[in-house]
Amino acid sequence: MMKAILASLLSLMLGFFIVISVSTTSFAEKEELQEEIEGNILCVDRDSDGNIIVDEKYTECNGVLVVVSSNGKIYTLTGSKEDIRKQHRNIKDNDKIRGQVYGNLRAWLIDVSRSDSGEVEKSESKTIKGDIYCLLPNTYKLSARALLSSSSCSGLPPHSHVISTREGEVYPVVGPEEKIVEIEKNPKNDVLLKGKLRYNESGIVIYAF
Repeated sequence: MMKAILASLLSLMLGFFIVISVSTTSFAEKEELQEEIEGNILCVDRDSDGNIIVDEKYTECNGVLVVVSSNGKIYTLTGSKEDIRKQHRNIKDNDKIRGQVYGNLRAWLIDVSRSDSGEVEKSESKTIKGDIYCLLPNTYKLSARALLSSSSCSGLPPHSHVISTREGEVYPVVGPEEKIVEIEKNPKNDVLLKGKLRYNESGIVIYAF
């Protein structure tokens, strides 16, 4: 059953980035849902000093696109370039963001692809080293801030995370909630995450273990 869910997820995902999952099976703990979300699309990226920032007025995002919703959740955003542009137009028209939702309170993902034609081209195992940042939402402003915590962040309300690598990349961290909680309890500097990189048409998905 879990393998079937993973195969379905891989066929749908078209992202601009690497998603890091702390599971060897699937990070979609719940059945996928088609949802309409009232929120804002933000870019999580590095600034000129190498610190993680959340940019609300970006023109080009080299990091991770996320959706901050009015219900306080943060979703990693995946989809083709055209599909994501369409979601931007929806927001400008005071419309909602529509897509398939997967995950849990600490690792939500919304896929806005309109087709399931994405194919996994190849995969490889890799170890990612970097600093893990908490993404804390501001529901009132539909924004978020990035926090690098040197201690446990599990006492905070459930939230998303990204990792900033030594190579200058920024990836979202996804996986079963209990695995994310384990990460939250440990120091966030110089973290090692092992995983499998899966390449598709427009990006890479990592399932870490």
